[in-house]
Amino acid sequence: MGKAEREGWNTWNRYLEAGVVENTLLWTDDPIMVDNTIGRIANKLGKCWPIDAAVAYTLATHGENAALTWKDMVNQNTRMAAVMMTGKVGYGNLPNPVAESCGHDEVIVTECLVPKPKLDEIEGTIVWERYEPITDMEGYNELPEHIKKLCMFRVEGHDLGDRRLDLLKYLSRPECAPLLAWITVTLGSDKFKVNIGRQTVYMCSMENYRVSLINSSSKGQCGFDKDNPNYGSCAHHDDITKEDWYMVKDGVDSDTMRNIWYRGKGRVVHNGWNHDQFARRDIRHYNTPISRIVPFNRVKRSLAQSIPEDVVIQEIKGSLQRMRSWDGRRLVSKTGIGKKATHTWYDWSWLVEIASWIQDTHSKNRKENDTACQTCYSAGEVDEAENSVCRCGDGWKYVKHSSNHSYGHEIAKFEWRPIVDQKIYVLIGAQSNELPWLFNTKEQAAQVRGFIPQLLTKMPIGSVTKKDRVWDLSTGADVISDVNGSDIGLRLRSRAVEMRMKWDEDPENLPTAVQLKNMLVFGNPSQVNEAVKLCKNPRIVSTGLTYVDSSIRVEELKTISSGDNIMESV
Repeated sequence: MGKAEREGWNTWNRYLEAGVVENTLLWTDDPIMVDNTIGRIANKLGKCWPIDAAVAYTLATHGENAALTWKDMVNQNTRMAAVMMTGKVGYGNLPNPVAESCGHDEVIVTECLVPKPKLDEIEGTIVWERYEPITDMEGYNELPEHIKKLCMFRVEGHDLGDRRLDLLKYLSRPECAPLLAWITVTLGSDKFKVNIGRQTVYMCSMENYRVSLINSSSKGQCGFDKDNPNYGSCAHHDDITKEDWYMVKDGVDSDTMRNIWYRGKGRVVHNGWNHDQFARRDIRHYNTPISRIVPFNRVKRSLAQSIPEDVVIQEIKGSLQRMRSWDGRRLVSKTGIGKKATHTWYDWSWLVEIASWIQDTHSKNRKENDTACQTCYSAGEVDEAENSVCRCGDGWKYVKHSSNHSYGHEIAKFEWRPIVDQKIYVLIGAQSNELPWLFNTKEQAAQVRGFIPQLLTKMPIGSVTKKDRVWDLSTGADVISDVNGSDIGLRLRSRAVEMRMKWDEDPENLPTAVQLKNMLVFGNPSQVNEAVKLCKNPRIVSTGLTYVDSSIRVEELKTISSGDNIMESV
């Protein structure tokens, strides 16, 4: 079961159509800020009365520093909402007053037809077809017009409950005598089958079913013929309807507007009651003539200006009181008492985060996948739009690393990353143990790997992990001199150097990605420390096997002076 509602509640989008709220704010014109502010307030309110939406919008448009009194909140929006709070303005699907009508036979009636009589040859009585009209009877077309009018006529309105006339009661009228005479002569009998019940007497069919006049709703005969370009789109006869805000006159010639919804005790309704407020009062397109329908948009400004200010303030006060305890939540903050008290929308906690995201998203007019580097900038490299671009591949790319959608807008976060992944190299030994040395290139790592067997031959004891170890009996040791780097069991492995710079950095004036990697891993203290400050959490990360310590965080380089421990001899 849906949440209960009050008569007169409606949605923010419908109030936007009515002009009670708008899509602009006084304190900002940034589309992300505007849509987030309005979207969040609309979500907080949900379905509500028009004055609640107007007051919330008024507080929102003045921003988080708003301090508005009751009188400060009297404006076109709250005036219009106060008019709607009379209950005489509703939302629903009615004939569109803007559509063109033919102007011919524009009525709302019930068309009544006498059913077709026939002779029951077994009993010799006249019975009736329940659904077949007398107009199908042989000889009907030759009848005089005054008798035809007795067979088919109109009753004003569409309320069929009281107009489904009993056939016996109708034909018993004195004016129907010529019709009865024609039926008896045509069928050759003056006996009619009548059923006498406990409380009712009525004519019946051969199966003893009660027979009434055949009723159907009608809006008259359209005056647009098939050659008219408006044929089939008559505002009256073809039910050209539109969902909108309307007011409805009590009568065609009346200036009094009908109440569509009411406030007060007992006006709790089910979810969906307000979807079409006119239908709840049986005001529908088929029973309401266009002449009674007044589009609210045509009269809302004049009505808003004519409503007394004290009435508007009274509605504002009631709305503020409701929003200070809205389903157990405080939506409005109040400072002071009485007419000098000031009010503001309560929740602006999201504003700082959204402002930061906006700055991150739109900073310095950078676009996703833009590239830049100091080398190419100095060489004057630009793209078709005359923007700086990196063509050497050693620079940086502007990358979107996270995004979120907030009320129709993508809120993205960016950072600078190397165009080409930066790597260093390590040596992996037995049982996947990594030697604690870092090399800038694969060739440098391989060169060191090749030195190790030569180093072992100079040591008193040395051994290798080869499967085909060779022992020299004359020396009493492993033969290491003919072992190359790969056979000794040391493998080369690359590791990624993760470097990311904040979105607000300018790579055109900073080291390239290659230069920054060299500063970070192989530089002197001042270079390392500068690189650490430029990067966001720089790390050396494993790209292959899983290790207990799979990443090394690069931090500022500690310094010592070994020369301080050297004493000059006297």
